[in-house]
Amino acid sequence: MAPPTAARARGVSELVRAARVRVCGDVPVTWDPLGQRAVASVHPWFGARPERKLAPVWVRPRQCRSLDLWLSVCESTCREHAQMIKSKLRPVVVPQLEHARLSGTLASLWGNPDFDPPAIDRLSFVAGVGLHDRGYGQLDAFDLFEIPQAAWLEITRRGFYAPCSDPVADLITKHHLKRLAGSHVFANEMALVIQAQLRNHGFSPEQFMRLDRVTDLCDRIALKFCLQQSATGNVTVFPKDSSTEEIQVHFTLENGTIRVEPWPFSVERYSTFVIGYAQAGYPETLDPIILPVELTQAPGSGTASP
Repeated sequence: MAPPTAARARGVSELVRAARVRVCGDVPVTWDPLGQRAVASVHPWFGARPERKLAPVWVRPRQCRSLDLWLSVCESTCREHAQMIKSKLRPVVVPQLEHARLSGTLASLWGNPDFDPPAIDRLSFVAGVGLHDRGYGQLDAFDLFEIPQAAWLEITRRGFYAPCSDPVADLITKHHLKRLAGSHVFANEMALVIQAQLRNHGFSPEQFMRLDRVTDLCDRIALKFCLQQSATGNVTVFPKDSSTEEIQVHFTLENGTIRVEPWPFSVERYSTFVIGYAQAGYPETLDPIILPVELTQAPGSGTASP
């Protein structure tokens, strides 16, 4: 980024008037009036890791907010030291986009005599689940388990308000992001937006609540797969659109194989893949690694008792 002009730099100096300011918590930033730049010298969000000196980061004058300034620093650090989803098995990372694509693949297979397919357009359903982490972009470099809350919130806000011409897919994604927001104050704002969209389109809140259970299951399975370690989990879903009966769906992952019981998919087995990248040099250097995925029905799998 080009350095700011003297006139524009004055806009920044209004924000960083003192020699040291607090940005999104405890990130100390020093204003260099000669170089006309704000320089963050310590990044405390990496816990007990040694303090790292950061290169000077040009900020956007007048358009800058404290969070913008912090994010510009955080992104440069995370690109060097953290990746999105790190394999627990080997030095491989998986971008959110690939993790989400696997979630969408699972959603595309949902439905059989025991589990009703979604009572909406299937492609809209797949798009909503497959783009549930749309705020991260193509090749994110934030570690899911180390990303600071302020940065995660900004990414989530970007994903929540991203334009989408498909109202069904958009609401599926919005419900997912609101669930992740938990009790954060932003969740209240999200709820109001979702309620307004549901009313405007005449959609059923109950229907999207049910769909979000499936999104949650697909997301959890895809995330655990990308970590490449043995894992188990479960999510309670509504197998029948006409019933309030709930069933707990259990999944296991072992050596790249996903097993789900009771079986909610339309095929007995399915093979696909996720594209990961060698951790060294990512994302500036992209060394692709194919991670095979096997989705298979456990012997004797059927509908569980509620």
